Amino acid sequence: MTAHLSPSLCYQHCADGGRSLEETIKYCRHTLLLRTVDVIVVLIISIVAGIVAMAIYEAIKAPIRRYFRKRVKEKEVSLKLPDIPQSEVMPTDVETRELKPKKKEKEVPPEEILEVIEVDPGCHETKTIFLRQGSRVSGLAEEVYGLEFSLYVVDGEGYSDFVNKDSFNALFWVENRTAIAFDFHVPKTDKWYFVFDAYRKQYPREIEFDCRIRPAS
Repeated sequence: MTAHLSPSLCYQHCADGGRSLEETIKYCRHTLLLRTVDVIVVLIISIVAGIVAMAIYEAIKAPIRRYFRKRVKEKEVSLKLPDIPQSEVMPTDVETRELKPKKKEKEVPPEEILEVIEVDPGCHETKTIFLRQGSRVSGLAEEVYGLEFSLYVVDGEGYSDFVNKDSFNALFWVENRTAIAFDFHVPKTDKWYFVFDAYRKQYPREIEFDCRIRPAS
């Protein structure tokens, strides 16, 4: 967009006002300057309006996204194994029968995964783990240098939606934290994807991933 002043307008002004050529040139320059300033002001207003609109969009996008994810999580059915009370063995003859102490079952030690996940700026990395239904998964993911990242735990369908940038359901998620503790039970036997996300981050992330998996009792 460029301010344009026709020479014929200047000549008309000179003829109508009886001004000299020098006065007419000054008039034309002044008018051109004013129109140029008007164009610059309009451009500045357009740019500022665009920046404000983008800022408003970024400010409301994250809360709306968290709101809908929360609604989806509330609708998910939590699959938990019911607690089975231990039956007490009653003696048929109290005087002659003694209660024998029940042998304690050996506890299966939890499987432990400890590694460092490196994530490039603006990208994500995944750790795929096969988990059985009812297993308890707990641990900590912490960025070495105190930088923020996000963690999502999704199944195969959820990971496909995440890669395609569609809305997805997550078993667990926390966004923009320097350290994330997690503790949940697995609702189904499947491959589960731990997604370490550095979306819109300027620097690479080094995340210490400490995960313990306890099988269902």
